[in-house]
Amino acid sequence: MDTSKSYVRDGRIQQKPRGNYFLFSFLFGLALAFVIFVPFMIVDGGRFLFYGDFNVQQVPFYRIAHDAIRSGNIGWNHLTDLGVNFIGSYSFYLLGSPFFWLTIPFPGEWLQYLMGPLFILKFGCASLSGYIYLHRYAKNPNTALLASLLYAFSGYSIYNIFFNHFHEAIIVFPLLLAALDEYMYTKRRGIFALMVAAACIVNYYFFVGMVTFTVIYFFVRLLSGSWHITVKDFLLLALEAVLGLGIACILLVPSVLCIIQNYRVSNPISGWSALLYDRNQRYIHILQCLFFPPDLPARPNFTPDSESKWASLGAWLPMFSMTGVIGWMQLKRRHWLKKMLCVLLFMAFIPGLNALFQLMNASYYARWFYMLTLMMAAATMMALENPRVDWRRSLKWTTLITLAMTLVIGLMPTLTKTDGEITDVTFGLEKYPTRFWTYAAIALLSLALVGFVLAFYNRGSRPFYRAASVCLSITIVLYSVFFIALGKTQSDYTYDHIIPYALNGGADVAIDDLRDDNVRTDFYESLDNSAMFWEVQSIQAFHSIVPGSLMEFYDSIGVQRDVASRPGYHSLRPARTDKRQVSF
Repeated sequence: MDTSKSYVRDGRIQQKPRGNYFLFSFLFGLALAFVIFVPFMIVDGGRFLFYGDFNVQQVPFYRIAHDAIRSGNIGWNHLTDLGVNFIGSYSFYLLGSPFFWLTIPFPGEWLQYLMGPLFILKFGCASLSGYIYLHRYAKNPNTALLASLLYAFSGYSIYNIFFNHFHEAIIVFPLLLAALDEYMYTKRRGIFALMVAAACIVNYYFFVGMVTFTVIYFFVRLLSGSWHITVKDFLLLALEAVLGLGIACILLVPSVLCIIQNYRVSNPISGWSALLYDRNQRYIHILQCLFFPPDLPARPNFTPDSESKWASLGAWLPMFSMTGVIGWMQLKRRHWLKKMLCVLLFMAFIPGLNALFQLMNASYYARWFYMLTLMMAAATMMALENPRVDWRRSLKWTTLITLAMTLVIGLMPTLTKTDGEITDVTFGLEKYPTRFWTYAAIALLSLALVGFVLAFYNRGSRPFYRAASVCLSITIVLYSVFFIALGKTQSDYTYDHIIPYALNGGADVAIDDLRDDNVRTDFYESLDNSAMFWEVQSIQAFHSIVPGSLMEFYDSIGVQRDVASRPGYHSLRPARTDKRQVSF
């Protein structure tokens, strides 16, 4: 990890790297992901299985969509719920993903074995895209490399292994910002339009958040004096944005036509709900995710009643935590990144501002935090290169905050009273004490590693970058492996049901008309989306994006339809069934 001559770029002196650091960033991320995922793939016989939504949505959705495209059935899909518009219902999950399209040449039976390799590839690409954005602001490519790993393996990325399709947004977002930077610094035309189109096609939901962020980013940098633009160039930039959106309409239009029928999108935030979170624990949850590795989705531990089970609250930077961010923020300088971080952190704590990243929807999600982690990684990178940063002070503050949260949540007494008298005293506010203290240990040991690495600190020194790279790699692998292993313990059906029965496509079930187009199966009290694993028509489905007509139908028979169709025993079933099937 050596560098040679210096050169000037965008008004900053930078060191010219020896070797291709773009390739190196990709291979470094790829290698770390390989070490993380392959042991689990070996245990699962070449597959990668996790728990919850990943197992029962991501895996069967890939197979359903893969086989539909290979067979040319891309209009109406009868295998999803009672029937859905294929493009409108699957564009959110995978149709815009280039990683999904990589699976098309392979047979459908191979899909279960491709989920792990695709994840490894995604993490490598996230490291590369992070480097593409960050290296413009780095004096030393080694620092940008470290920051790209912080971004690619942040708490947000590891948390959202649960949601396989979120990683495409993590990859494309730095490229969108890099394209905007390229336009502003060099006036190079066309790249921004292409990246707007790519960001929208990849996932329209995340594109809304990216638009919000990019507008804030653009004006913060203009107002900070970091950028200057003429009216002509501004209009040309706006034209590129419009052209990019127009290109994306090939997938955006059918998607919008489908989701506008969904009642979940017509729930705007308003009143006091836009000013204050209705759950006071949520404020602690937001703060906690900056200083600790992420909780498991659906299993909040630090704040059990924050009602943020699937909110994607994760922003921890492995090993460095908030040390670099705090060190950068403590500098008394009017830098655009400092202002950007202040704006983003403020928005995270105000419900109405947080909702701007999802078209003002009242449901709480923090699914834009990958944008925050990119800015935090950039701040850490710049702090490592700035001699004025007091690392000892920032490490002390980060340790004090982490330790204070650990002790308060871990040891806070709770009194139980009966008839006005104290009958019991318990200590700790966390839900799962063993996991809590493990998270705390990882966070605190990581800070100890930062202290160790800083002993080698000399800006641009090879011993420092070697020590930082090794320690950061160890932290990334260990905390990621712990998270995935912990998640796999939440799934007690992987080896009893999914592998032997669901993934074999119902080969052991001897029902002659199982795949008859005039029959719908009934998987009562079974694994979600069991019918999708077998690719047979059913009356159940765990799928969020369905036509409005389907919701109206369930409404008419008194069945609630939110993120899944799970009709009650007498809702759609006749008095007598034959072979556990119902005609429809």
